[in-house]
Amino acid sequence: MNNWYEALVRDCYREHDETCGAGASCGVRDDHVRNVYVPMALRDRVEAAEARIKAVREMHGPWEEPGHRVCRVCTAPAEWEETYRAPYPCPTVRALDGEDA
Repeated sequence: MNNWYEALVRDCYREHDETCGAGASCGVRDDHVRNVYVPMALRDRVEAAEARIKAVREMHGPWEEPGHRVCRVCTAPAEWEETYRAPYPCPTVRALDGEDA
């Protein structure tokens, strides 16, 4: 198992024990944790990850320059001595899409 998942399960047991009147002696503790607490925690984790991915996509959005469509984050400003134009989609967006960066 992954360390993050083991920690998530431990946290779910702790939350169950704090909220269930029977605590650790609850007769259906494992079922509650496995069927209620872990799915809710995984859902919360997925929603948080999706929000972070959305923020990165918005940050690395396209920027229109004359004759170029570039990434607004990965493209160096024109006032820099050497301007780097990262074509859109940039390696970050391609990686999020599962493509080779």
